[in-house]
Amino acid sequence: FYYWEKNGAVHKNQGSFSGNILHGKYTVTNAKGMMVTEGYFSNGTKDRCWKRWDDRGVLTQADFWKEGRLKKTERYDSGSISEEVAYGKNGKPEKKLDYTSGKKRAYVYKTGEWVAKRKLFSKKQKQVEADSLTVNTSE
Repeated sequence: FYYWEKNGAVHKNQGSFSGNILHGKYTVTNAKGMMVTEGYFSNGTKDRCWKRWDDRGVLTQADFWKEGRLKKTERYDSGSISEEVAYGKNGKPEKKLDYTSGKKRAYVYKTGEWVAKRKLFSKKQKQVEADSLTVNTSE
């Protein structure tokens, strides 16, 4: 999608635009002056980190973009990370880490639903607590 401005309004569409392409830092604040959205446009496409806050000023989500493609989303609950979702080149979700139970749980996206990942590996390709889905990176 391309994002552009015309007559004081932001528009988006695929393939073309009719106005000024957005480029640089982009912010939205509410009537109280509190940040609602902050991000960066690169030649009309979302790029870098985009953050969203609730009406109390608490961070709720961070989306990581590269040249208009969503790469990762982090969701927050009361300011603490609760979930991470990684997206593939096709824009569809591929992997998810869930922190809501107090433990990191990994999932993969298969046939339209999240499936618990049974074998988790560290960067050194060592299996880590596959049965409980708890990722323990300490050695």
